[in-house]
Amino acid sequence: MIDRLTPEHARRIAERYYAKLNSHDPDIVPEVYTPDLRLEDDGSADVVLGHAGARTFLETMFATFPGVHFELLRDPFLGSDGRSMGLLVRGTSTRASRRRSTGATVMYEFASFYEVDLETERMSYGRIIVNILDITEQLAPIPKRNGKLFRALERLVSVGRRK
Repeated sequence: MIDRLTPEHARRIAERYYAKLNSHDPDIVPEVYTPDLRLEDDGSADVVLGHAGARTFLETMFATFPGVHFELLRDPFLGSDGRSMGLLVRGTSTRASRRRSTGATVMYEFASFYEVDLETERMSYGRIIVNILDITEQLAPIPKRNGKLFRALERLVSVGRRK
C-alpha cells in the first residue's frame, strides 16, 4: 500500500486503468473502481454510482463506440491531497457509418480527474470533462465550424436575432 501518490504510482495506475478499458470488457469494474464509486462524465446523462452503475456505463460506452481506444497524452497531474490525479486522454473510435458526411472515425481529447483509494489503487471518484460539441460534430450531419454552410446558417440566425 502507498500512503501518497507519486508520479510513478499515478502513471502506473492510469496506464493500468486505460489498458483495462481498452480490453472492452465490462467485467473489469471491480478491478478498477471501488464499490462506492461516484463518476460524473459529460458523456453520460446520469451520475454513475457503484459497480452496477459503472458496468452499465461501460456496456453503453462499448456499444456506442465499439472500437474505442484510449491513450494517455501526458504524465498525470497530481493533486496536493496525495490521492487525486488529473489526466489528459485521447479517445479514438472507428465504427461502421452509413453517413458519408461524418465518416467512421471519432477522435476526442478529454480531461479526467480521479480520486484513488490508495489501499486498493482503484478509482473511488471521477470527473470526466468532454467537449460534447466536438464529438457531436463528428457523429451528426451538422455543418463543420467555419465551413460555407456553417457561415450561411450563422448569418441566418444572426438576422433573426436583430429583429
